[in-house]
This record gives sequence, structure tokens and C-alpha cells, in this order.
Amino acid sequence: MPDSPWSAAQEKRLASRVPGHHGFGVAVDTEHLIASVAPAAARAHRRLRWTREVSLDAHLAHLGSRSYFAALGPDRAAPLLAQERAELLRVFPDGQVTEHYTVELTVALKPAAAVS
Repeated sequence: MPDSPWSAAQEKRLASRVPGHHGFGVAVDTEHLIASVAPAAARAHRRLRWTREVSLDAHLAHLGSRSYFAALGPDRAAPLLAQERAELLRVFPDGQVTEHYTVELTVALKPAAAVS
């Protein structure tokens, strides 16, 4: 997710506070990777950015459902989520969080076999 300053700051806080935290995996330059392994393949790449507005409770519930929070257990996760609530209320005082996303899609078509 970090497509916005607040989400980048959240990722940084989580990385320092939550053992096992990991950011979302994004393949770097997928189109180039495909070209290196299948140079004859036709490729199309698209990037779609979108946002949604959710309640702070919904955002925190989603955050708390991630495996690195689940591994902590409820007693250790609750104070961390409470800290995140306090941090996010500074950015979103109305309790509505605007989440920013980027979807990247690369499609490669295998070349047709030569007909003899």
C-alpha cells in the first residue's frame, strides 16, 4: 500500500514495532523480467491507481487480520493497534481513512508455434 505519506509512515511504524512485519510484495519491473525470460512474448503492462474510503475501525480490523498481528496474539496486538488508532486519528480526525492502492498487471502471450 504505501501510495501516500500517511501509509508510508504507517509501514515504517509497523516495521519497527511488529516482529515479522513485511510490506506488500511488488515485483520490480515485471515487464522487464518477462522480457528477459521470454523475449519473443508480446507483453502488455497496465498500472491502475485507486482509492477507497473506509472507517478507521475497518482499516484497523483489516490491519489486525494480517498474519504478523495474528502471530502476536490478542494481548500483544491490542496495544499496537491502539497506538495505530491514535496515530491515524491525527491524520484522519473524522475517523474516515482514505486508502490508496496501485494494481499492476503484466500479461505475456506465448508466441504461437511455427507451423511446418
